[in-house]
Amino acid sequence: MIDPEPVADPAGRPLNDLVRSGGHRSRRVVLNAAVGMGARVLALVISLASVPLLVRYFGTRDYGVWATLTSFVALLNVADFGIGSGLLNAVATARGRDDAREVHVVVSTAVYVYAAIGAAIAMALLVAVQVLDWGQVFNVDAPELANAGRLAALTLGLLFAAGMPVAAAVQIRAAYQEAYVTAWYGTAGLLIGFAFVVVGIRSDSPMWVLALCVGGGTFIGYALNFADLFGWRRPALRPRTKVITRRAVSELTRAGILFFVLQIAGTIAFSIDNLVGAQVLGPEAVTRYAVPFRLFSAVESLIIIVTTSLWPAYSEALASGDMEWVRSTLRRSLKCLVALGAMAAVVLVLMGRPLIRLWVGPSVVVDSGLLLGLGCWLVLASFGHGVAAFLAAARVIRFQIWSAVAMASANLVLSVLLAREFGVAGLIWGTVIAYFVFTAVPYAVHLPAVLRKVGVDGPVSPA
Repeated sequence: MIDPEPVADPAGRPLNDLVRSGGHRSRRVVLNAAVGMGARVLALVISLASVPLLVRYFGTRDYGVWATLTSFVALLNVADFGIGSGLLNAVATARGRDDAREVHVVVSTAVYVYAAIGAAIAMALLVAVQVLDWGQVFNVDAPELANAGRLAALTLGLLFAAGMPVAAAVQIRAAYQEAYVTAWYGTAGLLIGFAFVVVGIRSDSPMWVLALCVGGGTFIGYALNFADLFGWRRPALRPRTKVITRRAVSELTRAGILFFVLQIAGTIAFSIDNLVGAQVLGPEAVTRYAVPFRLFSAVESLIIIVTTSLWPAYSEALASGDMEWVRSTLRRSLKCLVALGAMAAVVLVLMGRPLIRLWVGPSVVVDSGLLLGLGCWLVLASFGHGVAAFLAAARVIRFQIWSAVAMASANLVLSVLLAREFGVAGLIWGTVIAYFVFTAVPYAVHLPAVLRKVGVDGPVSPA
């Protein structure tokens, strides 16, 4: 693998100044975004191939349970209690200050905290599978289907718990602006998982085995990334218990708690629609919602790749005092993200029905109101993700928490009410209204004040 970070400077400048330069930082952002998008396109191809296979294999009713499981996995993503986001900010900031010792302390602390959290998650899941009424969770009457969903949820949950400590490498890579390496290993994991799924379907495997196939591929990719990071690329960062301090645990935990609350609110806000659909409209309605949503979320995932690349770059630039780079990059990125989201939304709204019919066949009926709502959501989310990356780097978390909590609460109420009135389309319109009122508008109003506070002068607008 080629590491674009310079090892020497022909002009004689200090190495750390060169690494912190705006040009190098921008090249890393472009590299991470380009490789990440390439990996995401391949992941999209795998997803496009997987969905029709699984819809035909399960049928619309059982696939609704499978789609609900994806929301379960999304909820698990907040189970690191925000440690990952705190880790990214802490490492990127320490790098901006050239504090190698602090980087090692934070990395070691985070990996062992991750391991402890993973063990706690595993024990909680073992209890949950015994006490929850899974028929009610999935809103199904068939006991065998409820049990299949229960076993699949347990499988995915245990794999997630086992992968907690190795997943720390993802955030460490991101802080070093090496997300492109993670993308390679993530792609390998997806390919392995897809191959397992194909074998599982041909073997007429139960739902929990297919969950093992999907989750197992992801786990393998994370494990390889972890081994490469600490075994070869950056062995000096290998986690060691002797460097862990109470201060590091306390600071990482405090930062993590804020990100954790933000992640919970954000995850609920954007994962609640499948759960509401299952409860209000039934599992078949979840399929009619989840399949078009998957098409639009593929574009959103490309936007998130860009903003994920920007976040550590903003953190490092703010720590090193390169405010001009922050200002110009934020302005350009917001323009590009909103334009990308708008163009993709127009194409998908106009072409959504034939694309989905070509993709999964006539079994999934697409509502035109749902497509229009998904288009509006994509444009709003493009702006929101761009601003959120900067706010996270500037450690403006409480404002995002209040915005996300208000948005999640409004989304839950509106999605239930509008789903009862308008069916599947009501789910996304509840999200659109809540996001516009409680996220997009507050972000646009509050952003200039944040820029002044951190010392970034000059107008920054996507318009």
